Amino acid sequence: MVYLPQFFNLSIPVNKAHPILPPEVEIRQTATKGYSLFAVSDIPAGTLLFAESPLVTINHDDTSLHVLVQKSLSAADPHSIRSFYNLHNAHHRWTYSSRTPTHGPAIEAGIWLTNCLLLSTSTSAIFNAMSRINHSCIPNVELEWSEDRELMGVFAKRDLAAGDEIFRSYFEEEVGHRLVEVRREYLKGGWAFECGCKRCVNEATYWSEKNKASASGENRVGIESGSRVQISI
Repeated sequence: MVYLPQFFNLSIPVNKAHPILPPEVEIRQTATKGYSLFAVSDIPAGTLLFAESPLVTINHDDTSLHVLVQKSLSAADPHSIRSFYNLHNAHHRWTYSSRTPTHGPAIEAGIWLTNCLLLSTSTSAIFNAMSRINHSCIPNVELEWSEDRELMGVFAKRDLAAGDEIFRSYFEEEVGHRLVEVRREYLKGGWAFECGCKRCVNEATYWSEKNKASASGENRVGIESGSRVQISI
């Protein structure tokens, strides 16, 4: 692949209906996180991994989300519709009125909220491959939308080694600067999982050990204080 720092000046041949990943990237099923994207070979930082057009796009207004999604799906081709329903739904609790799941309006809304990417303040879209990229609080790729070309580009933020999973961030920079508890709570609310990335694990371990040390120190002070009281008596 070629280093391409200016996505807006690219001229990339793309089959918009059926985007094909380059040989350097592939979709694999993981043990616990569903499908995800992985680097097949070493990829240097700054590389454009691939560009993809949306499967389905909606413009948000006062209309209910599931109505907007259904309207967009009604105009989509069969391939896009199948790809949409194959995506994960983290809001599955909305889809069960009984023990049997139904393909009702709530499913469309749940899939959308789980997988959509913002193109602007009022527009979001679902992608066939890009929507499968999992989250990390230390992402190794970043996304850039070209309005003129109607393509989303995936760029390597740092060097990727063959076999590395490709991660993006699910939240904006402001949330990314918050403490691990805040980030994990945000992700649980939107995607129903607890982040186990290296940053979250390290920060959670640090605060846990610090709290234990603090509690242990308070206990020692209490014991010593109690001993002095006993002695004075």
